[in-house]
Amino acid sequence: MDILRRDLEETFNGERVTLNTSDGIELDGMYFPPREKFLNGNPTAILCQGNFVCYEESQDLIKLYQELNISVMVFNYRGYGESQHASTGSSAEGAVCDAEAAIAYVRERTEGITNNNILVHGMSIGGGVAVCLTAQQQNKGVHLIVDQTFAKFEDVGADLTRRKKKDCEGLVSKVARVVMRELYGFDSEETIKEVTGEVCVIRSLNDNMMREGKYNHAKRLYDARYPEGAKDEEGNDCSDLHRIEKSGGHLRMNYSGILDDLLQFLYVSILK
Repeated sequence: MDILRRDLEETFNGERVTLNTSDGIELDGMYFPPREKFLNGNPTAILCQGNFVCYEESQDLIKLYQELNISVMVFNYRGYGESQHASTGSSAEGAVCDAEAAIAYVRERTEGITNNNILVHGMSIGGGVAVCLTAQQQNKGVHLIVDQTFAKFEDVGADLTRRKKKDCEGLVSKVARVVMRELYGFDSEETIKEVTGEVCVIRSLNDNMMREGKYNHAKRLYDARYPEGAKDEEGNDCSDLHRIEKSGGHLRMNYSGILDDLLQFLYVSILK
């Protein structure tokens, strides 16, 4: 990880920072300034990683955003990388608390930042963190990208156990739901309704992590935020405005194939 971290510092002018959470945990993070400063301030993207992924592995997304003169804030959750471990608190609560420290740092650090200039990009389980964080910013217009994430995390266990034999599926599914609910108590399908900023949902066409999840979870999230008949601020139909599909497996960090669609979303949210 030291080599990857140094590469981020040298290639993208990254500045290593320490984030302090509200419950007293110190997190390892890195801030990447824009390559060129805008007169009225640059937007900032906050990346919420997936499970067992550290910020040192986010080169592709950091490069994408920095080339658009968007500042980037990355961090490692408590217990990951060089971030401090916590002896108490559930994974879900702790991860959201960590993300709160990141957005607080951005607001304090970034000159000219406004709420509608902030984007939270969550990948996989980090999508649940991003949804919770963004929903907390009610009436503040913070924008959201949920990238190959899940509608309700207790459903993930049930989806995975559908490969089991039929006679034991009911019991295994129930146990898996309880375990996932305890570990990651995110109900993004419900919480995303509280997000006031723009929302973009990205799903992978070749995500084989779950038999039915590669489309169903993304559709449920999108429909929850933009139900049938929903209109944007200008009265336009939202039916497919911010729904993006990309090739590649689960968490494959290749965004070149969806760059045009992603740019369209960025220009109607943080770059407008």
